[in-house]
Amino acid sequence: MVEIFHHPEVKYYHTTTASRTFIFISLITLFLFVVPVAIIFTISDGWPTVTTKWTRFTDCNFMSQQTILILYTRSKIRGNYDAKFWTSSPTLSYIWKNSDLISGASTTSKHEEVLLRPPMYAGSTLPKRMKVEFRFNMDPALDVLGVQMFVPISCKLSPQNQNARNVVGLISENYIGRAALSGVDISGTLATYQTSVLSAELNRIEEYFNRLPPFNFSTVQSSEFKLEQILYSYKRSFVLQMKQTSRIPTHSSSSLASLFRISLGIDIPKQRLTYETPFIHAVKWAYIRYISLWIILVWPIKKLLRYTLERNILQDTHVTYG
Repeated sequence: MVEIFHHPEVKYYHTTTASRTFIFISLITLFLFVVPVAIIFTISDGWPTVTTKWTRFTDCNFMSQQTILILYTRSKIRGNYDAKFWTSSPTLSYIWKNSDLISGASTTSKHEEVLLRPPMYAGSTLPKRMKVEFRFNMDPALDVLGVQMFVPISCKLSPQNQNARNVVGLISENYIGRAALSGVDISGTLATYQTSVLSAELNRIEEYFNRLPPFNFSTVQSSEFKLEQILYSYKRSFVLQMKQTSRIPTHSSSSLASLFRISLGIDIPKQRLTYETPFIHAVKWAYIRYISLWIILVWPIKKLLRYTLERNILQDTHVTYG
C-alpha cells in the first residue's frame, strides 16, 4: 500500500513558567520589541522633532517708509566733507535739518514667474527678482564719494503655498569710492537666516514679531541718534539678509552732473526652512522605521529560537507531536 497524502507533523514545545526556556523566550521577545526603538532614537537623535522644507517667496515689498540712505559728499569749492540724508519717514524728515536732506524718489519693479503646477495654483505668480532704484537731485557743487544704505524689505514665505510666514530683513550696503560717482549698481541674492525653529502650526505671536519693521522711529528725539538705538530688539524666528553682493560704480563724466542714481537688484530664490515636526508626521515615520527594523531582526531571532527549542539546549523543554 502506497501512502499518497502525507500529513505535516506538528511539534508542540512545553515548558514550565519559571524555567530557563521561558525566561529565554521572554528576553528574546523583549529584545525584538525594545531594540528597534533604541536604534530609532539613536539614529534620529531622539524623537524626530525637526523637519526641513523647501519654501518659496510668494510676495516681496520694499518698505519705503523705513529706508535711510546716506551719501558721503565733498565740496568742489571748499574741499570739505559732509553727509547728506534721504528718507521717506516723516519723523526723520522733521528731525534732520533741511540742509542735510536731499530730494529724490524711488521706483520698484519686479520680475515674476507664472506657476503651471500644481493645477490648483496654475496662473498665480511668484517673484523671481526685484529691483529698487533711487534717483537724487544733487547740488552740482558736490561730489558724491560714497553711499551707505539701509533698505528694509518685507516678504512672505510659503511651503507649497500654504501657511505663508511673514519675514522682514534689513539690507545694509555701503560703497566708498576714490573718485566722484554718478551712480552705484548693487546686486545680490536674498537669503533667510533662522534664529530658531519655526512652529509647525501658524503662531500668531511669532508672526507678530516677525513682521515688525526693523526701525522704531517713534523713539527718535534728536538728529544725533544712532541706528542701533532704534532697532526693534524683539526676538524674531528668522530674518532676511542679502548674500553674494556685487557693487559696480559709475563715475561722473561731467562736472555739472546733478543726478545721482542707486540701483539695488535682488534675486529671490527658493529657501530651506526648519520647522517643528507635526506629531502625526513624527509618529508615522517612527512607526515606518520601527517596522523596517523589526522585519530585519525577526528572521534571525526566530531561527535562534527554533534552534534552541529543537536542540533542547536549555534542557527543560518537552516536545509532543500532533
